[in-house]
Amino acid sequence: MKTVLITGATGDVGTHLRRELAGKYSLRSSDKRPLKPAKGEKFMRADISKMSDALRITKGVDAVVHLGGYSVEGPWDGILKANIIGCYNVFEAALDAGRLAGCAMDVGRAPDQMPTPRLAARRDVIATPHAAGLTQPAIEHQSLETVAQAGEILKGRAPKGAVNAGHWTRKVKG
Repeated sequence: MKTVLITGATGDVGTHLRRELAGKYSLRSSDKRPLKPAKGEKFMRADISKMSDALRITKGVDAVVHLGGYSVEGPWDGILKANIIGCYNVFEAALDAGRLAGCAMDVGRAPDQMPTPRLAARRDVIATPHAAGLTQPAIEHQSLETVAQAGEILKGRAPKGAVNAGHWTRKVKG
């Protein structure tokens, strides 16, 4: 059974995704916050702003669904560490280890919300558009849409609306 790492596993999207993938994949869940893992799930507490933690949690996995970081406003230092440095660390640790067929990232359509050219040009990266909202129904929809996108990626298909699907050639083989 393939092992899927979910960062940000205690958040809304991570919680939905863990339930959706349970039993279909061997789950390795990770977060800064504690989590009581479900049966068959492994939890690894980590601070992804530390490359050593990113390397530790990505070791030996087949796929990464990176959800770690702030999804709402927060202190700049926390956002910098989790959403920027942490994202970079997780992607680089996973991709450079050569253990993954690819990674997915949630991006906006504005130039300052796009992946770095270095990440976007990689053949093992797929970027999907961000559909955030401020209402509870929009937040719930975003969670479920992210779960659906992760499911498509894990089946080896580019999700609808992927912004760099033409560059993504190292798809996960179901």
